[in-house]
Amino acid sequence: MVQRALTSHPGLAQARITVRRAQASLRAEEGLLVPQLRVETSWLANNEPTEGLFESGIRESDLYQANASVSWRLPWGSDVSIQTDAARFRAVQPIEFGGTRQTQTIGPNWQEHLNLTLRQPVLRGFGRDVNLAPENIARERLELAQIQLEQTASAAVLEVLAGFYELSYSQRDVAIKERQLEIARDQREATVALVEAGTLAPVEIDAVDQRIVVLQEALLLAEHDRDTKNRDLARLLEMGVATADPNLGAQDTPRTLTESLEAAYSRSPQLGAIREQIDAQRLVLGTRDDAILPQLDLTASVGQNGLDRSFGGAAGQVLGLDATRWFLGAVLTMPLDNARAHQLATSDRLELDRLQIELQSTRERLRVDIEAAHALVTVNGRRLDLTQRSVELSERTLEAERSRFKAGRSTNQRVLQYQEELERAEVRHARTQVDRELSVLRLLHLTGGLLPRYGLEIVP
Repeated sequence: MVQRALTSHPGLAQARITVRRAQASLRAEEGLLVPQLRVETSWLANNEPTEGLFESGIRESDLYQANASVSWRLPWGSDVSIQTDAARFRAVQPIEFGGTRQTQTIGPNWQEHLNLTLRQPVLRGFGRDVNLAPENIARERLELAQIQLEQTASAAVLEVLAGFYELSYSQRDVAIKERQLEIARDQREATVALVEAGTLAPVEIDAVDQRIVVLQEALLLAEHDRDTKNRDLARLLEMGVATADPNLGAQDTPRTLTESLEAAYSRSPQLGAIREQIDAQRLVLGTRDDAILPQLDLTASVGQNGLDRSFGGAAGQVLGLDATRWFLGAVLTMPLDNARAHQLATSDRLELDRLQIELQSTRERLRVDIEAAHALVTVNGRRLDLTQRSVELSERTLEAERSRFKAGRSTNQRVLQYQEELERAEVRHARTQVDRELSVLRLLHLTGGLLPRYGLEIVP
């Protein structure tokens, strides 16, 4: 029944969606370093008028081009690409010489290239921390969403368990009222017998009847309260009818205050959520500090060239390493006024300071809450012992008074008084039992131990 709280509780739907969005964002950022394939082809036919010392007429040319490249980014910020391209060129050039018009055909020629290029930033954009920051931030946000889901799930389970225990209390209250009504009816039978025997006046029956009417009204209200809590819990679990879970028993005796505080500091969802925000903010701050730096990129490439009237001939030159091209270059880029980057870094640094202060204040509030919850568990445990003792004494007192009444040595008034005291003692004991269990559940919720206590798993 408790597991159902993690599947049907309406408050968990939004938290699950947040986790799924964070998972999708992380998968998207993980694709940042995936190699990229680019293929391009084109054809150009161009008829161009030309006029010169020996040129006159329409120059006809056609150019076929095809290139393919594979590029990928390395975690250190390096961009590596391998590119190959081929072009087929042919042109018909009109020539006028000595009053005679002729044409000259150029080609077809094949020109091919194979290049390996490496671009490496050495200032801005250098290092794993900067280049993997989007993926790491997405991972921190996923962990934050999972912690918030756990926190929401723990609150949902606490709400459902509280509903179960309150329903259990209402059911016990009804049972107490029914039992007291039976006792009052037994007392009426004993009173009627004594009236018929002439020991008591008939007015004594009215006193017992008055007690029965009061108990009937109390039972009616208790049944209404039970039915209301039943409907509320059933609606929370999206069920038609809810009943007290038979597996809900007394909770284990809580650990010491020191152990509770240590557990809360290590696994509290509240603290865990703020820690994840701090880690994510540090990653963001790292990218801000990187943006302040000038950008200096070094580029190196090596390539092979080929030119021939046939495709195979040009390819042979490329593969034969006949014509090599080397290139080294450096590009420096920097803003003349980098105030914007500095202000953004300052803003993010202040946000980090705010989160650290929030972590300390939340830790302090959690300590106070746990101390209060732990003290309440202790108090309710002592109350439980005292109310149990009160019930036992009230039962013995009522039984002794009823025996004296049957022997003619007591009055209806005293019997009814002790019966009412027993009812109050039983109700207090039932209430104290529920209060004790709820205080233990709240302590488990604060220390992050509620879900493990029931072996519950959260499915995003």
